[in-house]
Amino acid sequence: MSRAMVRFLGLALGVVGLSWLGGCRSVGGYMIESSFDESIRTVGVEIFENRTQEVGLEVALTEAVIKEIQARTPWRVTDADVADTVLTGVIQRADYGRLSRTPGVGLTQEATLQLSVDFDWTRGSTGEVLARRMSLEGLGTFVPARGVGERMEVGQLDAIRATARRIVDEMRSAW
Repeated sequence: MSRAMVRFLGLALGVVGLSWLGGCRSVGGYMIESSFDESIRTVGVEIFENRTQEVGLEVALTEAVIKEIQARTPWRVTDADVADTVLTGVIQRADYGRLSRTPGVGLTQEATLQLSVDFDWTRGSTGEVLARRMSLEGLGTFVPARGVGERMEVGQLDAIRATARRIVDEMRSAW
């Protein structure tokens, strides 16, 4: 085996080892334990309640949270009735804003959608609150200006994904 091959294999093993340690806590610069509560194996995600006028945000956010949990945690998503933990939430606000205008005309060039969500993550058997956040916000942007002409749904999807990422981040950092 050539030296270049040995170096390549060593580098590849190092990268694999570092990626394996990515879910571990760091103490004094060393990874020693998982950053996930090992007593939790399953999460039930109930459909978020939607108190806004934006139809369908609740389903889209619920699906995005499920995908984030599946992609970024060791937890399995299952029915809330049999899950170790249950996530419930309420979309409180969906506020559109303007980032920039067309000079002289005043038409919106760049816009935002800011979602505000309250959620509770509880242990299914005891009802113990593992994480509770009020007014957690996720921001999405889109460009409705002529030439680009992105639809509002682009901003909604961006805000939903950002909010779902923040919710899962909060679940992970609860301990």
